[in-house]
Amino acid sequence: MTLYLNRATLRPEAERDILAAVLATGDVAGGSGHKLIWALHTDGPDRERDFLWRDAGSGTYFTLSRRPPEAGQRLFTVQSREMNLPVQRGSRLRFTLRANPVSAEPAPPKGSGGPRRGRRHDIVTKTLLPQRGAEPGTIDYDAVALAAARDWMERRGRDAGFSLTKDFVVEGRDWVSIRRRRQRPIEIGVMDLAGVLELTDPEVFMQALGAGFGRSKAFGYGLMMVRPAE
Repeated sequence: MTLYLNRATLRPEAERDILAAVLATGDVAGGSGHKLIWALHTDGPDRERDFLWRDAGSGTYFTLSRRPPEAGQRLFTVQSREMNLPVQRGSRLRFTLRANPVSAEPAPPKGSGGPRRGRRHDIVTKTLLPQRGAEPGTIDYDAVALAAARDWMERRGRDAGFSLTKDFVVEGRDWVSIRRRRQRPIEIGVMDLAGVLELTDPEVFMQALGAGFGRSKAFGYGLMMVRPAE
């Protein structure tokens, strides 16, 4: 599977009317990055999203795609390269990941009176909201976040061809509000994760890398940045 890692930086001379036109398109009113990156990768109205992206700040974005960017050159300066990773069983890769981690609970047995479908829980919201009645200072939220994030990553790894090493940290966590046109905003929990993983099935891992991790991928989450571990 061929993947391209792309670095796109907004051109300082990009005209305001071009940016305005891009930001006015689509169904999402609050995700300017979402619209800009879509303009970079789409080549027609019927194109489905086949890329992941991440906002690096200061007008720079990283994308991971199955084809090099073909559009948006009036807006961006683009550097693109094919990913060449040491994808062998046992290879170790250092990674960073900004994700909206979500866990799924199975549906209850038929006839129990519960919901017909299983529920999805935002890891950040489920594990880090203050527990009602807890005394101040009695909950180590850093430890709670680390345990929840590691459990989530280990479960992802079992299906994605990798295992975690002991080198794993939560570099940040937050709640992000996403505005949507003619709809109520949604709030999602986001974690910045980093560490070293070991490949157990390189082919499966490359497929998972291209698909992304977690939810809310359209809004800039789920792109895992990897490089050989030293």
